[in-house]
Amino acid sequence: MTVALNGSDNLKESIPTNASPRHVATMEEVVEQSLKVANEAFEDPHVFSRPIRRAAVVGAGPAGLATAKKLRDRGIEVRVFETQAEVGGVWFYNKTPSVKPSVPSDKLAPIEALPDVPDNEVVEEEVVLAPETERWFAQEHPGSGCYEDLHCNTATPILQLEDFPWPEGTPLFVPHTGVCNYFKSFAEHFGLYPFIELNTAVKQISKKSDGSWSVMVAKSEKVGDKIRIKRWRETFDAVAVAAGSFQDPFIPDVKGLKEYDTLWPERVSHSKQFRHPRDFKGKNVLVVGGHVSAVDIVRHLQGVAENVYLSFRGPFELESEILNAFRSAIPKDIVLKPAIQGFVNQDGKVDGTVTFEDGTTLDVDRVIYCTGYMANLPFLGNLRVHMDERDQAKDGVVVDGKRPIETYHEIFHIDDPTLAFLGFPSHVTLVRFFSYQANAVARVWEGTARLPSQSKMRNLMENSKPSCPIDDLTVHFESLRAQAFITWLNRHAELCNVSGLKELTNYYGPELAERWVPMFEEWIKFSEATIAKTREKELRYA
Repeated sequence: MTVALNGSDNLKESIPTNASPRHVATMEEVVEQSLKVANEAFEDPHVFSRPIRRAAVVGAGPAGLATAKKLRDRGIEVRVFETQAEVGGVWFYNKTPSVKPSVPSDKLAPIEALPDVPDNEVVEEEVVLAPETERWFAQEHPGSGCYEDLHCNTATPILQLEDFPWPEGTPLFVPHTGVCNYFKSFAEHFGLYPFIELNTAVKQISKKSDGSWSVMVAKSEKVGDKIRIKRWRETFDAVAVAAGSFQDPFIPDVKGLKEYDTLWPERVSHSKQFRHPRDFKGKNVLVVGGHVSAVDIVRHLQGVAENVYLSFRGPFELESEILNAFRSAIPKDIVLKPAIQGFVNQDGKVDGTVTFEDGTTLDVDRVIYCTGYMANLPFLGNLRVHMDERDQAKDGVVVDGKRPIETYHEIFHIDDPTLAFLGFPSHVTLVRFFSYQANAVARVWEGTARLPSQSKMRNLMENSKPSCPIDDLTVHFESLRAQAFITWLNRHAELCNVSGLKELTNYYGPELAERWVPMFEEWIKFSEATIAKTREKELRYA
């Protein structure tokens, strides 16, 4: 099949449709392997050095709320710390965009210099609102990548946490306000708000000599013409980091980018800063990236910006049916370009030219990077180790720039499973998956599920293969991923002989599978109508 694309002729290429399928395990294989590991773990478990009675949860987005609820269900005292003024994570809209990130991105964000805050003390101060302190406040409470007219591209039946369906009559697709309200309702329904500290950033997580965790936080709020700041420390038996993987914008380095950004600092931005198409009215805009955010932003820019270009790596058609569905919605007048070779001209000089891998060039007014995020986790301080330096540190949290990697089930820090990470899977996933992760953390920390020994966890981490491709999303793939948790947790509940413990079931059944692709096709029609309304509104601005 030949895929005809608008834009450079070099992008018009033949894509083979008979490529061999990627490995996908059967459900029986997943159950068999999970049951084997569960039985071995029960016989030779990791033994925690102390009981877990009190836990901190970092973040009150979908993963954090699910975790807080499950921990409380299992009788563990919980404190949740959220940097924003409301729960909802990436779905909480902040009119003030994030401060511009480093261009290009640092491998790891530098560790912040922190004031001394003794245990059992609250340090308070007030600062006057001024441009410098406003910028500091924006850095303390960075806005998410949610923009004003964002509509969720995931249908509500597959955008829900366990035990909390959407209200009857809810449309298939809702704006970001509807999604955020869902998570607010979740927190209200399960009585979580009394345990959540809003406007509170976690600044440092450190290990104490007795094995507990010290968590330093800073709460900052605007009061009149001042910012009121409170800093304190709390001690916990365990910490669940659920801040999510959409915190730190990633801008890859290419030749000339740093100098280009120094000469024209207003040109380069990240999708996390995007708020309104009107900010680009009449401009020539280059959007970099080929996945969901890039597609949605070029659709919003069409008809508002003068010209819109979309640059991405690789072929247009992918192995992912869902990502192909998204790309099919790219308007015909968006000019497709291959990957960027450099922000230099043909002579290698930085003069405003952008050169692509096919040798073509552009001179644009704005560049929006839709190239994903990193998980810097700066609050881990010296505990955090980049994978390139893992041999130089012992017992550190090894990160690869995207997520912690030396973890069991992509959750539990193997060297100390009282530290857990939720919402950082290596695969594309859905909100419901966080409920399975939260169940695992709550049951393991309570004692109604067991982890394998540390050596076994490390062996499984190093040698286990994913049950399905990590770069694709289907109902069947999600069901396989969920089943690994279901088999393990249900088996241990049975072996522990705990009465009243809910049996977990697989949410991703045949009915949902039948609706999967039609729901995305419905989204394309729905989004065309909503974006048309947005375009009319944006064009009314001068």
